[in-house]
Amino acid sequence: MKNLVWDEDLRLYRKEQEKGFDYLDGGEDQILSYLQSIDDKSVFSDEVKRGATDWPSYYHFSVWRHNIMRPIKLGKEVNVLEVGAGCGAITRYMGETGANVVAVEGEVKRARSVRERCADLNNVTVCWANVFDIEFDRQFDILTLIGVFEYSGRYAPFDKPFHDSLRKYRNLLADDGKIVIAIENRMGLKYFCGYNEDHFGKPYLGLEDKYGERDVNTFGKKEIKELLEQAGFHDVTFFYPYPDYKFPQVILSESAVSSPELHTGDLISGLKAGSYSGVFRTTDMNYEMICKMVAQNGLEADLSNSFLIIASKKDAGNTQIVDDELLAMQFNFERKTPYHTVTEFLQKETEIIVKKKLATQLPTNNDLIAHNLSDSPYYIGRNLGALLQEAIFKNRPQLFDSLLSKWIDFLIENAAVKKEGVNLKSELIPDYYDAIPKNFIIDKKENLYYFDNEWQLRQKTDIGFLMYRGSIRVYKDTPFFKNNYGNFYSFFVKLCTKAGIEKPTKNQVEQWTSLDTKIKKELSSKPPKYRKINWYRIKIDIKNKLRLAYKMIKNRLDI
Repeated sequence: MKNLVWDEDLRLYRKEQEKGFDYLDGGEDQILSYLQSIDDKSVFSDEVKRGATDWPSYYHFSVWRHNIMRPIKLGKEVNVLEVGAGCGAITRYMGETGANVVAVEGEVKRARSVRERCADLNNVTVCWANVFDIEFDRQFDILTLIGVFEYSGRYAPFDKPFHDSLRKYRNLLADDGKIVIAIENRMGLKYFCGYNEDHFGKPYLGLEDKYGERDVNTFGKKEIKELLEQAGFHDVTFFYPYPDYKFPQVILSESAVSSPELHTGDLISGLKAGSYSGVFRTTDMNYEMICKMVAQNGLEADLSNSFLIIASKKDAGNTQIVDDELLAMQFNFERKTPYHTVTEFLQKETEIIVKKKLATQLPTNNDLIAHNLSDSPYYIGRNLGALLQEAIFKNRPQLFDSLLSKWIDFLIENAAVKKEGVNLKSELIPDYYDAIPKNFIIDKKENLYYFDNEWQLRQKTDIGFLMYRGSIRVYKDTPFFKNNYGNFYSFFVKLCTKAGIEKPTKNQVEQWTSLDTKIKKELSSKPPKYRKINWYRIKIDIKNKLRLAYKMIKNRLDI
C-alpha cells in the first residue's frame, strides 16, 4: 500500500487526509467498545456471542456469518484482499485459516473494530480507506466482496460504477486469481413472498427495479453473470446460500441443484427467511413449505435469496478454490461451541458420501453422552421428519399416523437390546439414542434408513425414552392436530397404543422429561437475546421517503 501511512494509535494503515464513508449500522461505538473489553475474539468465542445485545451487534458477532467463506480453500499461502470488511466477522475467520489478509474498510469505527477483532492475528493487515484510492504493491489470489458489491453505485467513483469497479477489482488479482462475491438476489423467493427489500425496507422494490441511479442495487442471476463477463471475468460459478448469505445454514452448489439423487428440498425447506429491515411482509404464505416446492421444481438457483459467486481473472485451469466434489455444506451451530458441526455432501464417482466434522477443536468433558462423527453413505429418498411436517401442514392426520407408525415399528425391531417381547422398558442400544424421525430417510419402497448417528448415550436407558424424545419433537410441530390428540401425554398414549405397546405412565414420562432436559442442558446453547428493531434502518427508511417526496415536489414545481 504505497500511498497509505501507518497510524500507531489506531494500529492500521490509512490515507493522510482520509475522510471515510458515512455508512453505519448504528451500533459501531458499542461494537468497538465491547471488542476492546474482551480477551477471546475468535470465531467461536463465547465472549463475542455474549456481546450480541441488539440487531447490529448480533449481525457482526453472529457465529453464522463466516459460513459463507467455508467452501473456499484458504491457507497460509493464500493472499486475500477483503473489500468492505465491516466489523471483522469474516476477516477473523479468514485470518484463523492462516491466509494473509488485507482488510479494507472505508468507515473508521468499523476499521478499528476489524483491527480489534483481529488484534492477535499477525497475518491480518487493516486499511482505513476507499479501496479505489489505494495504490497496492501486490496482486491477490482472492478478492472478496461479501455484502459489498451492491453498494458500488453509492461509493465507487466511476461513471458506470458496477461495471467499472469490477474491472478495477480484476486488475488487483493475480493471473490465476478469483473474485468472490456474496450478494442478495433481487429475484429471491422471500421478496416474492412480500418480505421487505433488505436495504430499503420496502416490499417489491428490487423486483420492480425501483433502485436509484447511484443507489444500492442488487441483481438477478443472469444480470450479475453478464456484468462479470463484460468486465472480463471467466468461469463464473454460482453457489446458493440458504436462507441467505448473511447467516448461511446450508450452501448448495450448482451440482447439488442439478443432482437427481440429492434431495435439496429436505436441506432448505425448514430454514426461515430473514427480514432485516423490520418484520413486515405483505402475505401470509408459508415460506418454508414454498421452499420445498421450489426445490421440487428445480428453482433453488433462480429463487435463492442470495448468491455466492466465484469468477476467475482468466480461464480457471487447475486453480479451483472449491472442491470439485462438493455438492453442499450444512452447518449446525445451535449447540454449545465444542459440538458445532459442519456436514459436507460429496460426490464420489457413483455415490454421495456424507462427511461430518467438528467446526472447532475445543475439548469436551461430558460423562452423559458421547459425540462420535464418521463418514456415511447418502441414502436416496425423503427425510421422515420433513414428510411428517408436510403431513402436518397439509392437514393429513392419517398420513401422519402412518409415517409415525413406521418409525415406531423400526425402533421395536432394531433399537432394543432384546429382540422379543419389546416394551417401553426394554433396554435401548446406545447407538440408537438419536434415532428420532428427522434422522431417517424413507425410500420409494418405504424402507427406513437411520443416518446421522453422531450421539451415543453413556448411561443405560430404555426404548421408551427414545420414543418419548422423537414424539415430543414431532408433537411440537402439530398445532393443526390439537383436536385429534389433545396434550402431549394423550398424543403419546395414542401413538403407543396404535403401535401395540403398553400405555406409558405419567411417572415414566416425567422421568424421561427429566433426562431429556439434563441432556439438553449439557449440549444446547441458548440463543442470544437482542432487540430486533433496527432503529438505524428505520431512520434511513424515513430519510429515503423524505428524499423521494422532495424529488416529487421539486419535479412538480419545475413543471
